[in-house]
Amino acid sequence: MNCKNAVKALPEYLDLTLGKDEALGVRDHLALCPECREEARLFSSSWEMLDVLETVQPSAYFRAHFWERVREQETRAWGRTGLFSRFPLAPALAGFFVLWLLGVAGGAHLFKLRHRTVTTTEIALNRFLSPYPQNSVEHIFQEGRTPGGNV
Repeated sequence: MNCKNAVKALPEYLDLTLGKDEALGVRDHLALCPECREEARLFSSSWEMLDVLETVQPSAYFRAHFWERVREQETRAWGRTGLFSRFPLAPALAGFFVLWLLGVAGGAHLFKLRHRTVTTTEIALNRFLSPYPQNSVEHIFQEGRTPGGNV
């Protein structure tokens, strides 16, 4: 038996609850290993110190009071928590829904802009109000073109 297995079996060995073969293996290992013997001595002295302490007896209603307090804590915790603790994905779903609405609204606006017909009056007005000098009405007439297209 190695040290790891012996130390692991020490509490049962000291309580005399270990099987016969395992108990013999631990006893033989303790006879050969001073480190494990010291560990066994520390275990047994700890148990002896615990035996000196007075045993505490809980009241007759301890279990009932304990479970009552557990239920109180659960109801308080449930009442304190909001929607996001009951449904942890709610913020992510709400964000996704908002982004989806923005996408639908933006897509509808772009679709409307893309499929609308532009009149010749709007073309002329856009050229007249163009910020680019080569497309201004003055420049077009100086070159001898018409606002609707080239001559």
